[in-house]
Amino acid sequence: MPNEAIAKTRRRTNAIYVSVAAVIVIMYVLGAVAVARAVASENRARRIAEETQTTLAQTGALLITVLDAETGQRGYLLTGDEEYLTPFQGKRAQFGNELADLRKQLEQQREAGPQLAALDRIQTLSTQRFDLLDKGIAARRRNDLGAALDIIRMGGGKEAMDGIRAEINTIRDFEEGRLYSAFASARLLQDKTAAALGFLLLVTLIALISAGILIRRAIQAETAAQFAQQLRSERDRADLVSRELSHRVKNLFAVIMSIISTTGRAETDARVAARKIRERVQALSRAHALSNGQDTAQSARLGDLVSAIVQPYVPQGHKVASAGPEIWLSADRVTPVGLILNELATNAVKYGAWSTPEGTLTVTWAFDGNDQQSAAQEGVAGPTIPFRLIWTEKVPNGHLTEPTTQGFGSNMIELSATQARAEVSRSWGADGLTVVLRFERDGPAGG
Repeated sequence: MPNEAIAKTRRRTNAIYVSVAAVIVIMYVLGAVAVARAVASENRARRIAEETQTTLAQTGALLITVLDAETGQRGYLLTGDEEYLTPFQGKRAQFGNELADLRKQLEQQREAGPQLAALDRIQTLSTQRFDLLDKGIAARRRNDLGAALDIIRMGGGKEAMDGIRAEINTIRDFEEGRLYSAFASARLLQDKTAAALGFLLLVTLIALISAGILIRRAIQAETAAQFAQQLRSERDRADLVSRELSHRVKNLFAVIMSIISTTGRAETDARVAARKIRERVQALSRAHALSNGQDTAQSARLGDLVSAIVQPYVPQGHKVASAGPEIWLSADRVTPVGLILNELATNAVKYGAWSTPEGTLTVTWAFDGNDQQSAAQEGVAGPTIPFRLIWTEKVPNGHLTEPTTQGFGSNMIELSATQARAEVSRSWGADGLTVVLRFERDGPAGG
């Protein structure tokens, strides 16, 4: 086919690409809008759930404060023992503070008018109730037990308590209804979003299929010579990719088989062995992903590796604090360091800092001694300078204990440290564990 015809065919193919890309972009924009609305609705429902939880806790605290005051007053009326007034002391001020906190919480919400009105009534009723409690105590201190009992028989205190309970129930019912409405709205919008995304996916598939047919017809218009040339080029490229893939797969299989064999020898429980193999292979996968294709040396930033390996293990309510200069790990160090980080993160979840709500985990790295200044002067940010990584777990009240035996996880850390040309040391203190990895000098920087 003449060059002009070939050029025309390619322009037609490019036009198809542009048209399909435009359709896909539009579809994805619409999908993103739908997803954003669903996420916003879900976030609103989550925010309302948090507000409801706080409000219910605060209303419960109000009721408990009044009951504590009432219990102390009744005990004093019956026995005359001043110790019974200990729970009563300061309850009026405490109730006022709790009421102010609840009002502040409700004022931040939309449509909180009925709740604030109920709160006003609670304040009036609580004032009445605390006044009666004070009067009863005053009468008992005058040894006028009859007057104290008359105050109780009048029923004003019971009416005030019944009123307080009713108003608290009003606030709780309003909050629960508000929460139900928010989640119902979020579920409805999620269903609509799912339907919209399904439709957009269908349209995208139709566009892709149509484009595929048109592109196929355009490609068929190419000359036999050009097709043969392209075929040879693709064959060579496929052979190159195949050889590279074979090389990488063999290396990965060798590491995986090592993990399987060493884990199998160390563990007698098949389920435990399977779980540990899975976790270590996953860590290997994450480390391999970081080292694949970043540059010709296939190195990786230490900070990226720490984030990729440790972050998936962070339990809800915890976080990992990490900091350090830019340090590149050479390709042969990425995998063993990734396995070490995975083992430490797993132990932190099961036995260490993340096994308790109070525990904290810090990961830092730095150049050793004066080498940090040398690195800055030479403009070096890679593994040519010795450096160290410090893993610090702290648990208040000293819940961490040093193991009496060294298991396979510890052996894996030692083996991986040797492969990474590093020295590992552990120190157990009163409040936790510190692991230090010291890396020796290496080849040229990777970053």
